[in-house]
Amino acid sequence: MVEVLDPSAMSMAEFLSSVTDEYVEPPLIPQGHYRGRIQGSLIKSVGDEGKKVLEVYVLPLSPWNAEEEGIEEALENMDLEGRMLTKTFWLDKTNAWRATQFLNAVLGQQAGKPWDQRISQLTGLDVLVRVLVSMKKAQGEEEKKPTNTVGSILPLPDEE
Repeated sequence: MVEVLDPSAMSMAEFLSSVTDEYVEPPLIPQGHYRGRIQGSLIKSVGDEGKKVLEVYVLPLSPWNAEEEGIEEALENMDLEGRMLTKTFWLDKTNAWRATQFLNAVLGQQAGKPWDQRISQLTGLDVLVRVLVSMKKAQGEEEKKPTNTVGSILPLPDEE
């Protein structure tokens, strides 16, 4: 298992004096469904035009289905603790419905409630998260490389 330094366990002075190359990219989380927990969310403006996005931060905690191909074996030497993933919803006239659909799925229909009230209910919510591995270009990079993304966040199904 790769030892990853935890900046949140350091004072600001310790963090600022640590060497940047001590922080290595962790291995990819295997693609599949996971029990997860929403750690927080926020609406922010991005870009010069001030477009708004809803970012939802989710921690995959454990595989949902132990039989999903290869997940258990791949996780044997990997720690999921602290592996925060982000799902981004664009909030513009053609895409805001996706965020509304997500909120309705995990919180239920809440007619007449504004965005801030609904979003504040997300933190701490246990969910089913679909983790994907896709090819993306990192900012400033020339070539695409595999990266983890969130495909969907849904309510946890009732267990029988």
